[in-house]
Amino acid sequence: MTFAALKNRMATLKKRFDTFDDRLDAWANRHWPFLSAIGITLSFAMLFGAVALHAYQSGLAHAAGLRCGPLCLAAPGFDYAAAALCGGAAILYVKLYAGLASTVQRRVFDPLKYVRPEPPAKKVARWAAVLHVLLGFAVFLAMAVFAKMQIPGRLFEMTLETPRGFKVTLGESGGLEMVLGWWVGGLAVLRFFWPAYPRGGSYTRDQVRP
Repeated sequence: MTFAALKNRMATLKKRFDTFDDRLDAWANRHWPFLSAIGITLSFAMLFGAVALHAYQSGLAHAAGLRCGPLCLAAPGFDYAAAALCGGAAILYVKLYAGLASTVQRRVFDPLKYVRPEPPAKKVARWAAVLHVLLGFAVFLAMAVFAKMQIPGRLFEMTLETPRGFKVTLGESGGLEMVLGWWVGGLAVLRFFWPAYPRGGSYTRDQVRP
């Protein structure tokens, strides 16, 4: 095959791909409300499920039963209920975090850039997204630390060891749960709640301070 023939073949393939991509974009635009609803639902499910699963696998749910006492330990399915409660608390936390971070953005950072009222921004501030990820690591680690302290001898994979020899882990699949649940799903949930807390109200892009 000559170079010219190969070039023509590649151009034909690119044209077919562009046509397919345009059709896919058109289909997605027609069904965007439905696809968006599915994506949001999956994001909530990922965040809820990942935190609940980590609470159960790390032993946090069982540790909560130990702290509660014999009455809780005797209740059927207490560990599952406690894990589900952790998952629900994670969603509530992200909602509250969105409100707090938006307030900080509006009162601290916006005055440095804008001088008149502007429409609410739908995009999550980068610092808020990064902080959300870092807090997620701290939350997952804290859950495992609490379980480790309440249930001595319980060890999992992904062990972190302090200089004093204290070992704690994120659980058998804690890393995957944190990435898919807290980071991917949690950031999508954060983007869902963020527009409800407008950054605007005092400043705009029309005039930027020098």
